[in-house]
Amino acid sequence: MCFVNKIIFCEDLMRIFLQSSGKRRFLTDIHKHSLQHIIYFYHICYMDQGENIKSLIHGVNHGDRRALAKAITLIESNRPEDQEIKSMLMKAARSLGKAAVKIGITGSPGVGKSTFLNGFVRMFGESSSRIAILTIDPSSTLTGGSILGDKLRMTDIADMEQVFIRPSPSKGTLGGINLTTWETVLLCEAAGYDYIFIETVGVGQSEIEIQYLVNEVWYLTMARAGDEVQGIKRGILEIVDRVIVTKEDLNPREAQNTAAFLRQSLKIIQTRPKKASFYTLTPLQQDTMKTLFEDLQTVQPHPLEKDQLTFWFSRGWRETILRKIQSHPRIQVLYERMLSDVHGNASDYWSAMDHLVNEIDDLWKE
Repeated sequence: MCFVNKIIFCEDLMRIFLQSSGKRRFLTDIHKHSLQHIIYFYHICYMDQGENIKSLIHGVNHGDRRALAKAITLIESNRPEDQEIKSMLMKAARSLGKAAVKIGITGSPGVGKSTFLNGFVRMFGESSSRIAILTIDPSSTLTGGSILGDKLRMTDIADMEQVFIRPSPSKGTLGGINLTTWETVLLCEAAGYDYIFIETVGVGQSEIEIQYLVNEVWYLTMARAGDEVQGIKRGILEIVDRVIVTKEDLNPREAQNTAAFLRQSLKIIQTRPKKASFYTLTPLQQDTMKTLFEDLQTVQPHPLEKDQLTFWFSRGWRETILRKIQSHPRIQVLYERMLSDVHGNASDYWSAMDHLVNEIDDLWKE
């Protein structure tokens, strides 16, 4: 239970530990038989949580960037005690705001995705359009930490009043996005942003999951030789809506050749009616991005499609089940024992896995 974590009876002393925004409240000297007091204080605390959510949602819906940042931090939390509050927040947020134009920015690491966004978003200038930029940075497999350095390459737009930049860790998700990225997009729409750009990690073919989060996928690549172009993963090219060859100023001829090669390749790879558009540009020169910016204005905002929503539901379901199984005390104990046995060669992989599967089956039968 999220709001009342522990109730301990000790003779005539009872303490109710309540978790709220990292603070613990202690209610003491309540007689253990005073059930009405327990109910009374429980409802006070429940209402406190409800009021906190209302206040947070009100701030998000009225464009308070601090409230939006706090809401995103909450949904990124993996703490069990935050999950119920997170659910309340998302239920309240889903009916607010309007659909935004959602653009996925993908491409190999080092291609210049952050630099491109820094130059491209500057073209909005003093317009009334509000832009949210969600950048996903790779997490360490050892510590789980992330540098979150993409924002450092967006110095030209970081101070723009209508721009909100939020770096988040990938948490080891190979697809470059995770479940909370989708929820963050919903919060940004609730906050009234007109354009949402999602910059992925950039790890090759598994990047195709970005298609379930956006209205268009933009693929960035550099001017390169033919052999290097052939190394681009087919899965990415099957889903792109716009191919952008960056750093045109370094070698204009090679940039044009790269675009021509990819255009020819996509004629074979893409089978959908809508074909990809191609651009060659330099992020540091706004005049080279004018055509792309004008084409963006023709993209109509609309909510995610049914197949996109079912993708996130299925993924959330799998992650929830896995988390429930992994957190069960019996599974945790057996897992640690099997891990130790495999590490010490006291058991092989298959036997240890059989033990875990059998334990899960027993729990299922109960």
